[in-house]
Amino acid sequence: SILENKDIINGHKTRYNCVTDSFVDCSAEGFARDFESFCEASDERIVDYLIQTSYKINTSFIESAFFGLSKNKNISNKKYEQLILKYVDYKNYNMCQGICNIICNCSNVDWSEKVLDVICNISLGECDDYSIDTSDNLNNLSTMSMNSFSGISFRTIVALVNNHNELC
Repeated sequence: SILENKDIINGHKTRYNCVTDSFVDCSAEGFARDFESFCEASDERIVDYLIQTSYKINTSFIESAFFGLSKNKNISNKKYEQLILKYVDYKNYNMCQGICNIICNCSNVDWSEKVLDVICNISLGECDDYSIDTSDNLNNLSTMSMNSFSGISFRTIVALVNNHNELC
């Protein structure tokens, strides 16, 4: 399977297809973009596979799965929880953003304490690797803060609190 293939090269790689007279992206990132679209349209079987597999899956595919699944309305929150708890990586911004997108889009669901802890850990922002330069204008500072780990988790926390007053 492509997800488990260690031979797929990171970085940009294309090949020419004579039949279609076009170039085909053969990089891990290219396959990951296609996988994101697949996850967006798939049912719970792909989530079951990701939860049950013991193979090491390329991180770009997991990131893409989270982004694609965040747009999918056919997955139960229990499956999402298992997936999040298996693959959460607090040092990976894209993965944290994908997790936050899933929870934001399903903010009316009662999430487990473990998933709420994941959001709290993301919000700690210990991995934000930017420094605030006071010479930056207010718009740049605002953009930087909203796109930080704590910023993406803040949007998720707001969505959860809006749907669950008991979390206040």
